[in-house]
Amino acid sequence: MGSNPRRLDGLRPDERAAALLLEHVTGGTVRAHDVGTRQGAYDLHLTYPKGRTAAVEVTTANSLPADPFSLLVLPHVARRMLKVLSARGVVERHLFIGITSEPSAEAEWPALAAQDVAPYDDVPEGLTRLWIATTGRAPGLTSWSRPDGWQHHTR
Repeated sequence: MGSNPRRLDGLRPDERAAALLLEHVTGGTVRAHDVGTRQGAYDLHLTYPKGRTAAVEVTTANSLPADPFSLLVLPHVARRMLKVLSARGVVERHLFIGITSEPSAEAEWPALAAQDVAPYDDVPEGLTRLWIATTGRAPGLTSWSRPDGWQHHTR
């Protein structure tokens, strides 16, 4: 976890929440990246405990669809994904999507982590990890990567 209390200065509330969740789950340190003279860059810079680095772009969506990968074609999400895919000087590229409403019954949220087959065709090759966080009565944090598939993380 980051020891510099100012490392998250300049972040929006959703970016700050994503940063704290990522620190909790990965054990790494997150700092603001898209601040000051870096306006327009990716939002967060994650450094894992062993030094590997990741660019993280944070965005939100109103609801979690039955197919979470369909979020990637929403225009505002697609723009954010393209931004993080173009990040240089990092090993990984992550997209963090916060869902702003309760998951629908059709979303099958708990079943995501049980899926063995992921639709690789829908995810650009350069995207290392997709994070989806929900709020409400049953908050959740789930991520997807090619090697690991869907995983639930404790918040």
